[in-house]
Amino acid sequence: MSIWEVCYLIPSMSEADKIKWDLKFSKKDLILSNCEPALNEFLKLKPIAPILDFACGDGRHSIPMAQQGIDVLAWDCSSVGLERLQYFAAKRSLVINTLKTDFDQLSELEPESFGSVWISHFLPSSEQLRWLFNKLPKEGLICLLTFNHFQVDFNPRFCLTKDQFVEIFGSIHLIKYESRLDNGLNHDFYIWKK
Repeated sequence: MSIWEVCYLIPSMSEADKIKWDLKFSKKDLILSNCEPALNEFLKLKPIAPILDFACGDGRHSIPMAQQGIDVLAWDCSSVGLERLQYFAAKRSLVINTLKTDFDQLSELEPESFGSVWISHFLPSSEQLRWLFNKLPKEGLICLLTFNHFQVDFNPRFCLTKDQFVEIFGSIHLIKYESRLDNGLNHDFYIWKK
């Protein structure tokens, strides 16, 4: 199974997509993947907790945050991914609150409050980003790290286009934006502050 099949969550959350991700996580070895280096850059900004790991998969970012004593909420469409996350958390004596959710139905949620948001390897819609931003407290952060249009051998439908979200909340809210190469992966890295 390629890295793309393992760690990338797609934005359409149909029942077929949920089944697909459950199947992919059920076939994956019971080993926690490494987190992205950008997570440390995000955490250096002292994001308000709890931090929502949006489209968390099996917790490759939730677990390291919780190990640092950060209160983490983990949301995903895959029940198998969330079960794996709870397994990894229990092995480390960590408590992480999880929620299986359909990201296309966020407006129907009455979620726990969160202070900041981490999104990795998931291409959210503008509506999803706006919903998350509106739920943030003042000074809350949203960080998005996902594949950009330079990534080869990957479906361009799930890659950020150049400057795709630069103006989504107005330039006063965008505190970081860069294209970067992380361990051979072409990413765009956004951080917004409310």
